[in-house]
Amino acid sequence: MDDITGEVKGEVNDFVELEFNTSIDEDHDGTELVFAKEYVVGDENGWNYELDYRAWADGKTFYVGDVLDFNYDKEEHNVIVVNTTGYNKCLASPNLGAFDSGNDRISLTTPGKKYYICQWHCDYSDQKLMITVLRKKMLGTPIFSPH
Repeated sequence: MDDITGEVKGEVNDFVELEFNTSIDEDHDGTELVFAKEYVVGDENGWNYELDYRAWADGKTFYVGDVLDFNYDKEEHNVIVVNTTGYNKCLASPNLGAFDSGNDRISLTTPGKKYYICQWHCDYSDQKLMITVLRKKMLGTPIFSPH
């Protein structure tokens, strides 16, 4: 990734100047910084019963702020947000949200495990998705210096 560095300076008060150094490539501790991404679940195949969603998610890293786009035929599928039990047993109820528009955008707002199923195809064709969402690393590290 190309390194882009910028500085923003602003007066905090008469005694302290606040300076933010940002780098898109790497933070001071060597970890890569990330921006929000949008993932089309299943890529060009969308959300359907013919795809292995474990394989689709493998190798992807999801962060708070990312968005999942579920595209599917609304006459045949839906997206149900479930807990671990709902995922393991393909139970649509109780749930944490139900979507049926055929083009659903779900923002990843908290870290942790997230579970999605199609209530009509989870059981017999394993149409379900489990991901782990990580905290997003902040872009700016404030540096305080005397004025």
